[in-house]
Amino acid sequence: MLVDRYSYEGPARIWDAATGEALVTLLPDDFPHGTSAVAWSPDGTRIVTFSVDKIGRMWDPETGERLQSVAGVYRASVAEWSPSGDRILFGGTSNIHVWDATALQEVIAYPPVSREPFASWSPNGTAIAIAYANGDLKVFPAWQSLKELVAYAKEHCVLRELTPEERTQFGLPEL
Repeated sequence: MLVDRYSYEGPARIWDAATGEALVTLLPDDFPHGTSAVAWSPDGTRIVTFSVDKIGRMWDPETGERLQSVAGVYRASVAEWSPSGDRILFGGTSNIHVWDATALQEVIAYPPVSREPFASWSPNGTAIAIAYANGDLKVFPAWQSLKELVAYAKEHCVLRELTPEERTQFGLPEL
């Protein structure tokens, strides 16, 4: 089965890849916003969509039932589930974000990007690769939480306070 990856406006549908038949409509035909990113869970039991209206939605792909939604998220142009299915990576013109896939709550944000990024999980889910518009590629550990990141920094001899710019770069809150 296929799901529309990008639609400027209107429906998001799941299609039968062999026949081209539309199987399930996730968003109605008169949906006024575009779907900017979509991803299947590794086990195929859920789909997450992000739309231009800055709402992230979780769907049951068999029934088309909306399971959850979160308003006020950044416009996403990339979305990918972790290999274990417990986290969702998404991003766009701001940071790359990682959500807990059950609660649909942010776990951590990675450094800002200048334009539409490409990001992907490592096969074992322990790292995230982010390709920047300027051609740089960076690989970051897939932190489970801000607390875990701080513990890692302390363990690896960070002997000074981070500057406000560094805190922004690593998606940390201001002090």
